[in-house]
Amino acid sequence: MPLKCYEHCCSSCIALANLGKIEGVIPILHGPQACAFGNQIGSMFCRPSRLLTAGTTLKQSEVIFGGEENLRHQIRNVYLQYKPQIIVIITTCVPQLIGEDVNGVIAEMSREIPGLKLSFCETGFNHPKATPRGNDVSWKAIVDVLDARETVKGSVGILGRAGQDADSLGVLTSLLKEAGITAYAFPAGHMDEMSKIAQAEFLCPIQLVPYQTCKRLQERFGSKIVYTEMPAGIAGTSRFLRGVADITGSGRLLKIVDREEQRTLPLLKKIREQFAREQVTVLLVSGPSNEMSMGKILEEFGARVII
Repeated sequence: MPLKCYEHCCSSCIALANLGKIEGVIPILHGPQACAFGNQIGSMFCRPSRLLTAGTTLKQSEVIFGGEENLRHQIRNVYLQYKPQIIVIITTCVPQLIGEDVNGVIAEMSREIPGLKLSFCETGFNHPKATPRGNDVSWKAIVDVLDARETVKGSVGILGRAGQDADSLGVLTSLLKEAGITAYAFPAGHMDEMSKIAQAEFLCPIQLVPYQTCKRLQERFGSKIVYTEMPAGIAGTSRFLRGVADITGSGRLLKIVDREEQRTLPLLKKIREQFAREQVTVLLVSGPSNEMSMGKILEEFGARVII
């Protein structure tokens, strides 16, 4: 499958959509009003309607003299009204351009409000050409403030790509749990579930996207990162699960994979026969991560895929 570089969306928008999927987390978009509006509209296609997003909506004078006091005010408001487990500040281009001391604000507010967990991710200028980095830096911001937990021997953390993966990784973790393997999903629909990733002995990302997130988990909790294969399509999913079986020594998981292959391969054969009757060529332009997943499936069906 030929590849191309894809530059199609602001990483701030992706971070907003990601963090808005998680109960217990409230993002604060630190940037001008136009940026806040654009990111709200741009993220509507992939975020829940209940998403609460606070913003500093910086004015022209704050672009010149700084918007740190505005940011402090929003942090106080959000915490006092909603008491979230974590507040993540998404810094857009303007705060980075004028050199806002976000770390200083976080340190000050943490002293002012004991027990408040504050983190931030730099988007916008920091990652202007890499939409997937909006995913990665937002998850890393969560990992930065997780509490340490005792590692569960032989446990596996399945790391997804984007907020859309919250509560959908169960298709993989359910098979691991059937095999008797303790499995954690990151992201998940609620912070109570996501925070368990700190207990995982092994981290198995389903994409290359959460690279920094995995590295940060390894640095903070000593987790072991294992890359196998993107679990898309029957062959890709089988190889991913067999890789998990190898690192955990689970013969039960290998038998489950064999069972699922016997169940699904006859259906795949019928699909391939249909595709073989007439050559199908597919051009995918839906974003690099989605394209790779869909491309693997369509190629397995017998299509010629252009990415």
